[in-house]
Amino acid sequence: MGMSAIPAAIAARDPEEIRAAIVGELVPVIPDDTDPMTWDPRELGSSGGNVWRAVIWQGKIWFRDDESTVDHDEITCIVLLDDGHYLTDDIRFKPNVLSRILADPPDPDAVDPEDRPQYNDQYRIPSSGVSGDWSGHEDEITLYTSRGWKFHEPAIGEHYYVIDEAGYEHFNVSEEWEDGLGALVYESAEVRPNNLLIRSWAFENQTTNAPPSTGPAGEQYIIGPTPTGAWAGNPGKIAWRPATDAAFVITAPFVGEPGFDKSLGIKVRWTGVIWQSEIGALIQRQVSAPALASATGTANNSGSGTYSYSATTLPTTAVVFWEDAVTLDFTAIGASKALEVSYQSILAGIAGSSASVTVALFRDNVSTAMAHELYSVVDLTVLDTRRFVFYVTAPDNSIHTYKIRVFVNNGTLVPVTGASHSRLEIKEYA
Repeated sequence: MGMSAIPAAIAARDPEEIRAAIVGELVPVIPDDTDPMTWDPRELGSSGGNVWRAVIWQGKIWFRDDESTVDHDEITCIVLLDDGHYLTDDIRFKPNVLSRILADPPDPDAVDPEDRPQYNDQYRIPSSGVSGDWSGHEDEITLYTSRGWKFHEPAIGEHYYVIDEAGYEHFNVSEEWEDGLGALVYESAEVRPNNLLIRSWAFENQTTNAPPSTGPAGEQYIIGPTPTGAWAGNPGKIAWRPATDAAFVITAPFVGEPGFDKSLGIKVRWTGVIWQSEIGALIQRQVSAPALASATGTANNSGSGTYSYSATTLPTTAVVFWEDAVTLDFTAIGASKALEVSYQSILAGIAGSSASVTVALFRDNVSTAMAHELYSVVDLTVLDTRRFVFYVTAPDNSIHTYKIRVFVNNGTLVPVTGASHSRLEIKEYA
């Protein structure tokens, strides 16, 4: 601003003109921590006087516009105590965006207030399919203000945190948006372990084969043995959801990578081939009394047909099974503790034939198994002592009865009679 008005006012020796000239040439500063709506823009405050033509607040110059009727948003407009509107084009864009996939701008006139944009909402506009006020601004950053959507063309190297995906993306040298902060590798010792948050996976289970369509951000699975859909061809890999209801990201585990199976309540570790249990400290151990094989010899005919082994579908007593008399009443010390249940028995095949059975563990009732394992015998003419191990979780600290049922898939398998051979053992871990 020039100073030409002040000498003329002095020459006229008119105090009113002098004050008006000073007010017209100077720009007062509103303290950053002051609410501008409580600040009086008149030179004499409540006594009136000339109105400041511009003010400085939050490091920006705001110019008075007596014709403006836009809302006070503290982005492009502030309304002072006298209801005077001060505008700025100095737009400060935030380091984060709400989303990068929304192609249609939220409608300020939407019937449902929840669908309307809020002042200071910021988005990264997609590269295609854009409509409305965002059309022609593909790949730009947009900020909603009382004066409409404001746009910013990103420069190479700019990065933003995408809130609904909980991660960063940056504008690369090819002038395209790319996930992450860049490809440079940190030098040795540049980032110290105590500066990092190191965490392991917490999986829902290891048996889900198809990705759930909805779920919370951070949901994780070990992909099941026969995956379908978007998970097809990735058994044993890690699937995690970056945002609520978002598509899963599939990650290949490295050898030794740890995790926690929430469904079983046990730690697991990737061996390079399988996820292996990593049971914690032993709390207690109980073993059943041995049961006679003859008690196992009669099939239960209340069901019909045979069970065909499935890695994901547990057997039920709707089909024929052998009932082993061995049971074990077990009281866990705490709910959700990891239990290792082992079953040992002696089985023999029929000479010249092969057999396939499913050994299943039940708790209390015998309607649907808790866990199961496939066992195949080929032309067995000698006794075969087998041990089956199941990992489950204690439901509470009440007493429960654990039982074994043997389901025939095909062939003939018989128990050894006249000997004490079957037993159950349960170990509880912290």
